[in-house]
Amino acid sequence: MSRRKIEFMSLLEDYFETYLPYSRGLSPNTIESYKQSFMLLLRFMHEVKGIEADDIMFSNLDYDTLLEFFNWLETERHCKSVTRNQRLSALSAFSEYAQNRDFGAASVFRSSIIKIPIKRGSKKARDFFFKG
Repeated sequence: MSRRKIEFMSLLEDYFETYLPYSRGLSPNTIESYKQSFMLLLRFMHEVKGIEADDIMFSNLDYDTLLEFFNWLETERHCKSVTRNQRLSALSAFSEYAQNRDFGAASVFRSSIIKIPIKRGSKKARDFFFKG
């Protein structure tokens, strides 16, 4: 198995088991939300791209693949823009962590994720302004 294959899953494991709870001190709920983002990414990579979790390399996570993933969240999973943006935030945070650990391996992933725009959602009218 190549060094790059091991690094993605190894870094992801360290990120959730050590970095988020101890270095960052994030709450269990926040960590769980981040985990859900990655579970969806792994599911997408398996179901749509045909790549098993253990075979994912940072080079697989290029701009086109990530854009397809976020479109998949909206079309197939029916996620609203706010949920999509939460998933983007989770992946972006990990991409920064990964690039700081292995710049060469994670640079494609990091440079791709920062190009994905935050999506604006529709705003609801505030009823209390219109009630008489």
